[in-house]
Amino acid sequence: MSSAIEIFVPGSKSLTQRALIQAALARGRSVIINPCLCDDAFLLRDALLRMDVDIRQKPGKWEIISSGRLKTPRSEIGLGNAGTAVRFLASLSALMDGTLVLDGNEAMRERPQAELFTMLRTLGVRVECLQADEHLPVVLTGPADMVTDPVILKADHSSQHVSGLLMVAPLIQGGGKGMRVEVSGRAVSLPYINMTLSIMKFFGVSVAREGGLKFTISRQAYAPAVFEIEGDASSAAMILAAGELSGKKVIIKNFPASDLQGDAIFPGVLKKLSGPGEVSINMTGTPDIVPPAVAVALFRDSLTVISGIAHLKGKESNRIGVLIEELGKIGGFLQEDGDSLLVFPSKIVGEAELDPHGDHRMAMTFGLVGLRCAGVRVKDPGCVSKSYANFFDVLGRFR
Repeated sequence: MSSAIEIFVPGSKSLTQRALIQAALARGRSVIINPCLCDDAFLLRDALLRMDVDIRQKPGKWEIISSGRLKTPRSEIGLGNAGTAVRFLASLSALMDGTLVLDGNEAMRERPQAELFTMLRTLGVRVECLQADEHLPVVLTGPADMVTDPVILKADHSSQHVSGLLMVAPLIQGGGKGMRVEVSGRAVSLPYINMTLSIMKFFGVSVAREGGLKFTISRQAYAPAVFEIEGDASSAAMILAAGELSGKKVIIKNFPASDLQGDAIFPGVLKKLSGPGEVSINMTGTPDIVPPAVAVALFRDSLTVISGIAHLKGKESNRIGVLIEELGKIGGFLQEDGDSLLVFPSKIVGEAELDPHGDHRMAMTFGLVGLRCAGVRVKDPGCVSKSYANFFDVLGRFR
C-alpha cells in the first residue's frame, strides 16, 4: 500500500488579512507568524505600508510596527480583484481625516458594493463613485460622525463589510453605551464574522453580543500581539478533494486545529459526498468550499444538491455561471435552481480548455477535475497566486 501524500497548505488568507488590519490599528509591535504569502495579502500589506504602517517581512513572519493611527495615502490604491481588501480598507476610511481613493481591476469594478457603501454613508463617510453607482472606483472621505443610533446592516451578498465595521468600531466615537451594530435578515458567510470577533479578542478588544447578530462595541484600543496563522482551510479543501478524486490518501500537516475557519468542515462534506444516494448540503456559511465539493460531486452516481449558493455570483467571478458553462464543455450536467446548485451524475469526457475567468478557486477546481479527465486544460493557471501560488505543482503529486 502506498504511503500517504503529506502536504503543508499556505497560511489562512482570511486570518492573515484580519490580523494585518488589527495589527495596523494597534500601537506598538505585532508579529504575524506564518502569514499567507499570496496576492491578496500582499495588496493589503502594500496598502497599509502607504498608510504609514511599518511592515517588515522576515523568514516565516511579518513584523508590524504601528502608531495606531493611519495616514491618508496621497494617491489612489489599486486592489486588483481583492474583495476582502477593498471592504476592509474602505471601512478604515471611517477613521481617517481625509480622502481615500480605492480602485480595482475590471472584474472588481463589476462587483457591486451597495451594502458596503450604504454602511459607510450611515457612519457619515462621504462616498463618491467615480464611474458607476455603488461600484469602484470610489472616493471615500472620513472620518465617521459620532454614531449614537444602531447601525443596521444587510449581509445578503457578503459579510466582509460587517467584519470591516466591527474592526473599526472600537475606535469610532459612539454614544455612552458604545456603538450598536445589528445585521438584519439573512447573513451569508457567518463563520467569517465569528472569525473576526475571535481575532479582535486576541488583540485585546471585546465585543458584547446579544443573541445572533446584534453587537455592542465600546470605545477601546487594540493591543499589539503575536498571532500565529494556521493552515488555510479553503486551500486544504482543494487538496483533500484531490485525494478523493485520485484515490490517494492525503494528510494535511497543518490542517486547522481550531474552530476559527468555517471551511474546516470540508472533511465532513467529503464524507457525505462519498456516501450513496442523493445528498443535500447547505453551504450558506462556507462559500469557498463549494467549488471543490462540485468537483467531487461531478463523479458521483447520484444527484448532489448544494444550497445557499446565490451569493457565489458576486465573488471573483460569477462562480455558479462559470461552473455550469465551463464544466458543461466536458459533459458536466449542472443546473441552477433558485438558491441551489444541482450537480447531476455526469460522464466527464473529452478535451477542452476551461476558462476560470481569472478566478483562483475556479482554476483550482478545474485542475481537480483534470485528475479524472486527462483532456482538461486550465486557461490562465497563474491566477491561483491570489491564494495558493504553487497549487498546480502540488496537484501534480496526485497524478
